[in-house]
Amino acid sequence: MAEFVNFGQDIFVSMDTNKDGAVDLIEFTEWDFGFNFIAEDEGQERAYQTAQKVLFAIWDHDGDGEIGRQEYHKSMVWDFRRADTDDDAFLTRDEFLSGYVVNLAYRAAITGL
Repeated sequence: MAEFVNFGQDIFVSMDTNKDGAVDLIEFTEWDFGFNFIAEDEGQERAYQTAQKVLFAIWDHDGDGEIGRQEYHKSMVWDFRRADTDDDAFLTRDEFLSGYVVNLAYRAAITGL
């Protein structure tokens, strides 16, 4: 889990383009988790944008319009635990693909599920 959370912190730093210690919706939606081009190719840009907003809202625990470092860290821990279905503190490829909330939300938006 530590590796996953630490990697998440690196992602947070790269999303926080204005370096204020928080990620707002614009910063969040401008950062590419790797699904933007797939959504475009599939003609699912609107669904993808909606999924981005939903994911942002889930991670913005206090609803203030920003995801702070602590909120992001808490989300990474929660997301890891949810995906780790065998509760062994490691994510297999299958657990990551089928249980990590980012993969779930964005794949559902792109495939229309």
